[in-house]
Amino acid sequence: MRCFNRRLPCGLLACGLTLAALLAPPARAMAAPGTGYDVKVLVITAFDPEAKPWVERKRITRTFPIAGIANPVRCTDDGVCILTAKMGKANAAVSVSALLADPPFDLSRTIFLTAGLAGGPPQVGTIGSVAWAHYILDFDLFHHLVLDREGSNHDPLVERQVEPVGSELFTLNKPLVDLAYAVTKETKLSDSERAKAYRAHYPDQAGRVPGVLQCDTVAGDLYWHGRRLSAFVSELMKRQTKGAGTYCTTEMEDSATADALARFGYLDRYLNLRVIGNLDQPYSGQPVRDSLRQIYRPVATENLFRVGDAFVTYVLAHREEVLAKTQIR
Repeated sequence: MRCFNRRLPCGLLACGLTLAALLAPPARAMAAPGTGYDVKVLVITAFDPEAKPWVERKRITRTFPIAGIANPVRCTDDGVCILTAKMGKANAAVSVSALLADPPFDLSRTIFLTAGLAGGPPQVGTIGSVAWAHYILDFDLFHHLVLDREGSNHDPLVERQVEPVGSELFTLNKPLVDLAYAVTKETKLSDSERAKAYRAHYPDQAGRVPGVLQCDTVAGDLYWHGRRLSAFVSELMKRQTKGAGTYCTTEMEDSATADALARFGYLDRYLNLRVIGNLDQPYSGQPVRDSLRQIYRPVATENLFRVGDAFVTYVLAHREEVLAKTQIR
């Protein structure tokens, strides 16, 4: 049907219906309940170091190649799958959308869990701390302004875009987030002498040890670093959540993952788990480039897996209770 033929235009209603059919998100249950391979938890990682503990410690028995995703989805017999989406918001959005658009398995009752590395401010967490987020804020969907050098204030400013796009901020299912925290908060976490020595440089880190937290994440393709930017992001989180959110992790994928899940009707099934692998600013007197290199991946990935797997294990044993308690449709 040619909707814009100048001599013979079609009816606007017919055009609208055609476009709506093309643009409407697919139905939520992408595979009929009770058919195919039943995915209980889909773990979403960005790159191999995040996926490695899951792949090595879970008994992978099947793989599912999916068009549009670089790596096949790897799964166990008991319903746990690992997606490696690649780094950055574009990769996350494309990979998650590709999976949801044509899944080779049953997602009708799946819980989606991001498990990934992040940076974090020393005022809130520490290296090796793992955080369940209530809010996911997109760092990039704002006008970021730096005043002219001739001005009196050189701090970065932010303004909402003239036309909001609807994916600036995501609020996750509170009963599900609270349950995940409750069943994992006592998880025994690892630490390292190297991480302890590095913490000692920060006054805010005195007495800090890795723990399980509830605080919020900021996603941005711009890999930023520094005290002023950290304070700016913390204030941005407070402003956009009307004081309810607390910034504690920064990463490069999760607003895109949340957006893809929301468009397919799965946002209420989504959990966001991030571990602090590096502090987002140097200590006093430390060159910023040296601070950027201080990444504590072994302790971070270990703790990320311990907390994530504690929740996955709970879901496998109490699936019906989890779905009922957390108001998942």
